[in-house]
Amino acid sequence: MHNTKIKNNKEVKKKPAPKSKTVKKTKPLEESKTKIENEVKFSKNIVLPLSEGKWETVDRYQWSYAFLNFKGNWIVRVENNEIMELIGIHKAGLTGLEMGWVDHAVGVITFKDKYDGCYERPEYYLLVLYKRGNTVNCMRVRHLDTNKELNFLNMRSLIPVILPFLLLSLAQFAMEKRDNLEDSFSWSDFESQSQKAEYILKKIKKWQKHDQVDGSKKLRVVYFYPKDRKPLKNHLERWDRIMNDIQNFFSVEMERLGYGKSQLSLEKENGKLKLHEVIGNGNDDGSYSYKSGGKILGEVSKALKLKGINAKEETLLIVCGLSHTDGKKVKIYSPYYGMGANQNKGICFVADSDWLNIDGLRPDKSKTTLQVKEHRDYEPFSLARFNTTYIGGTIHELGHGLSLPHNLATRIESMKGTALMGAGNYTYRQEWRKEGKGSFLTNAHAIRLIAHPLFSGSSKQAAEQSKLLIHSLNIEYIDDSLHLKGTLSSNIPTVAMIAYNDGENKGQKRYQVNNDYDATTWTSVISPNGEFLIKIKDLKDGNHQIRLVAVHANGSTSIKRMHYSIKGGKPNLEQADKDIKKFLSS
Repeated sequence: MHNTKIKNNKEVKKKPAPKSKTVKKTKPLEESKTKIENEVKFSKNIVLPLSEGKWETVDRYQWSYAFLNFKGNWIVRVENNEIMELIGIHKAGLTGLEMGWVDHAVGVITFKDKYDGCYERPEYYLLVLYKRGNTVNCMRVRHLDTNKELNFLNMRSLIPVILPFLLLSLAQFAMEKRDNLEDSFSWSDFESQSQKAEYILKKIKKWQKHDQVDGSKKLRVVYFYPKDRKPLKNHLERWDRIMNDIQNFFSVEMERLGYGKSQLSLEKENGKLKLHEVIGNGNDDGSYSYKSGGKILGEVSKALKLKGINAKEETLLIVCGLSHTDGKKVKIYSPYYGMGANQNKGICFVADSDWLNIDGLRPDKSKTTLQVKEHRDYEPFSLARFNTTYIGGTIHELGHGLSLPHNLATRIESMKGTALMGAGNYTYRQEWRKEGKGSFLTNAHAIRLIAHPLFSGSSKQAAEQSKLLIHSLNIEYIDDSLHLKGTLSSNIPTVAMIAYNDGENKGQKRYQVNNDYDATTWTSVISPNGEFLIKIKDLKDGNHQIRLVAVHANGSTSIKRMHYSIKGGKPNLEQADKDIKKFLSS
């Protein structure tokens, strides 16, 4: 008698099954012997009455492979060293997306075998079939027809022996089939943000998995101040809280966009933010100003070198204690900008102040008004506005240190608030005070961050610069949008393509840094054969530059540029076609 339970649940999305065999070892036969009388209880709902006599468990197994789980028992009744009865009870727990193929094969074996199966047969004493939905339980009591077993190779009668091996083969087939299905790519499957994020994240993790390298790189925070001054009051506690809040902002935004619980890797010591304090060579006598970024970096680099840290291979947030506070009057004369960055290094400067504190982002019952002077004369700031501007400025400049350029929220994105790398430094956490929707991270920049070593947790080939080849590229105006479709290849896998659609602003030097606040971003996944398709919307009259930024699995980027113009709602793509020909030929 066999009791075989076959269960096929509803189709659910699961993480890819591992391709290695995992076996849970059972006790040796001698150790597993158990005396049984009257009945055997296999589960809460399966209790089998036994004939009189003493029964023994002669074999018990439980093991799994990928998404398949098996368990079973063989029990015997022996009289005078002769086996009188043998009962096998077996259970296969089959779940997951791949079971569509497995279920069909099991169904054929169970119900459509020519010589045996879960249906009435002359040699059966008892057959009990239970079906509910896709769950099947079959119990048979029968005698063995030796002639049939030998001559007809009855697969169903051998199912307790061969079913696990058959399912292993089917499982392997299912996994291979699933992998092949990844190649059956359709752009219609990647219209939504969540679909793109899932695909991109999976691609990055797959690349990392083949040669896993743990990420040891962390954001290093430096606190710099002149030699004739001391750090501003409570600087350690205040900046620990500020950086924890910034870390939380990124985590929440990355998860919202579908990239999981990705987190900015901060350097900590005893559970607190580690601040590398650096005393400058100059006094606070005008030696340092807004334009002193290069000078301060040189002094910071020398100090870090003494600690064994190479500033040229680090992402540094340099907090400058370069401000004066006189009551409610604040004068700031610190560098406040980012300097060149990539996946392997980055530099950004921000300012500290005695009034800078996370609590200052919340409603101020005292209605404190500060007089703040930075680039202009003194102007009034509420305490909340001051902290939003300068803590928001910190995360904005840190974004530059993580290689993020400026960008503007698209028409649809703007419903969430203000893009962090746009004017987000002026709106950071204002939702806490119910003063607006606050700042948010755009999908384009979430893509760049999820591949960055400080977020991905992998330093695999972090120092290697990617090499991109665009094999074909076509730009068309279709249904009020620009469609860019092309094919590419690269030495490090390309996980996404971003188009920065940057308008030329009158009175500014074309498309230089700080003129790109109006650049909207549009994204595409990369198909298995290296194709990308970007649709640029929200088109406006004027001259424009499209910067195609390929994001690679190690966090590096490759950039191609093209130009076009729109007049009276009609685009002129002649220059774009010329630009495309140039970089295709090169």
